[in-house]
Amino acid sequence: MRLSLGFTRWMAIFIFSIFYFAFPLNSGAHSPAQGHEHVHQHHHQHHSAMEDVPKCTVCGMKVNMEGKFASWGKDANNNLVYFCDVGDMLYHLQKNSGTLKEVYVKDYEKNEWIEAKEAFYVQAKEHFRTPMRWGIAAFKNKEDAKKYGEPKTFSEILSTFSSK
Repeated sequence: MRLSLGFTRWMAIFIFSIFYFAFPLNSGAHSPAQGHEHVHQHHHQHHSAMEDVPKCTVCGMKVNMEGKFASWGKDANNNLVYFCDVGDMLYHLQKNSGTLKEVYVKDYEKNEWIEAKEAFYVQAKEHFRTPMRWGIAAFKNKEDAKKYGEPKTFSEILSTFSSK
């Protein structure tokens, strides 16, 4: 019995698909965030394709942890909380003061996690298209921040932040 070329081709595609999805090539890969700083090594684990992507505590949107505007923290009970946008993190802190004992943001220039309280912030909607349109970016150093506008410390941005 001779199989047609079309059937053989479809069978090969089917078998390839099974192996492709059952044994992904990156199954041993690590999150790009791992290895940069000890601050977030405990937090970032390799996520399989079946695991849920973190959702923003404020708006419920999926958080792109590789993006430049993501933020995360730990509450008083060591539960992880995520934010899709620096503005959502600031909004949460204003509405729930003192609820987070640790907060981290991404440095806009280097895309590395830094402590939110040590970062400098620039709100410039003309420069930063953020997920929730707050237009705020975080920077590790003041000189990088000055390229985009007037830098503010964590306490300054928090006290002047308006959720209107």
